[in-house]
Order: sequence, then C-alpha cells, then structure tokens
Amino acid sequence: MQEPYISVVVSCYNKREIIGECIRSILNQNYENYELIVVDDGSTDGSIEAIKKFNSIQMKVIQIRHKGVSAAKNTGIKHARGSIVLFIDGDCILDKEGLRELSKSFSSPEIGCVGGRLLAINSQNLIAKTVELMQNGVERKWPFGANVAYRREALEKIGGFDEHMEAGEDVDLFLRAVKLGFCYIFNPNLTAKTFNPSSLSALFKQRLRWGVGFVHLFEKHRDVLTLEVKRCFALIATLIFSP
Repeated sequence: MQEPYISVVVSCYNKREIIGECIRSILNQNYENYELIVVDDGSTDGSIEAIKKFNSIQMKVIQIRHKGVSAAKNTGIKHARGSIVLFIDGDCILDKEGLRELSKSFSSPEIGCVGGRLLAINSQNLIAKTVELMQNGVERKWPFGANVAYRREALEKIGGFDEHMEAGEDVDLFLRAVKLGFCYIFNPNLTAKTFNPSSLSALFKQRLRWGVGFVHLFEKHRDVLTLEVKRCFALIATLIFSP
C-alpha cells in the first residue's frame, strides 16, 4: 500500500531562536513521501534568514506580510499538494517518527482530523510541566493547533481558518469539521515538543490571549456545545484563569 503524500505546513512569526530546530526535525523524518511548506508571517527578528539557511527539494518557503496565524496557515493550505495536511507551529519540534505515525492514523476514510501530543521541552520547570499535564487531558477531546492534521478534502469543505480570529482559530476549525460530520482521533504517538510558559506572567499573558479567542468560539459554536464539549471548555477555562 502506497504511503500517503503529506504536506507539512509550518507557520512562523518571530521564532528565530527555534525555527531552525523545527525545520530540521521535519527534514529528518523517517518518512519520504512529504513536502514541507514554511510560511513566514512577516517576521521582524531575522526568522526568514534562519529559514533560508535550509536547502531541500522537499521544502518551499513563502513570505507574506504580517496577517496573523490563520492567514499564514491558509497560505500553506493553498500551496499544499498532499492528501493530508499537518500543521506544526514554528516553535515545535516534531518527533522523528511523527509523519510515519500520522500516515497510519488516516486508515479509515471517515477520519477527517488527527491530533497529536504536545510535550514541554522545558519540562524541568514546574509551571511548564504543570501546563503539559493539564493539556494532556484536553488533547484527547480535541486537537491543539500546534500539532494537528486534516484530510485535504476536509479542509476544502470546511473552508480553512477564520482569519478574523486572533486566537482559538484551531478549535474553531475543528468544531466546524465536527459540524460537517468529520471524525477526530487522538494519536498519542504523534508527538511534538514545544516551550511552555515557564513563569506566571508568561502563562497569564498566553491564557488571556486564548481567553479572548474562546469568547468568540462560544459566540460562533453555541449550538454544538454538547455536555462533553462544555466539560472540555471548563477545563480550558481552568487553564486560562487558574494561577
């Protein structure tokens, strides 16, 4: 059976210190049938110079003016050729077996979305480790946008990311997929590492931004909030507002 062709879309905005490791982790995958699309969202910190240091026939670099993460991801979708599109944030490092694990996850045609696990690079920090443990309970219900894949046909029917949303765009996309009848599965072996907030001030700043996004989510998706989803939102609210 032929392995599916996977498009990996990496969105980057001012991630100069980590974007190189992100790209390297994808180019070193134990999987051959893929392309890497890196979309730089108007970075001002030298990220694009770090990105252009890599030279691979499997890698395409796209520069756009700063429009936000949704616009960057939608740009990646437009250029993607794969039947599966994996979204990875520019500050994440994908496990070497990530694409192989992902290829196994779409074995059934009704599966439209596959989410993976996010681990903390800085897990020695108590706050970062606590965030990781709390996220592990959420990602089984719905995916985090930093490590999630969709069938291309699902993305076409959903219509891509809402570019009016500055946060929560990943959950919004997922809920629209659910409305259209696409199934979601969580693959704990599809892992990526990222830097979680390591101070209370950084955590508060991140969760406040997410909180604004989730207000918009409630406005858009009140009709599909089942009891299970409400429980997940309650857990996310705890992540946002708890110290």
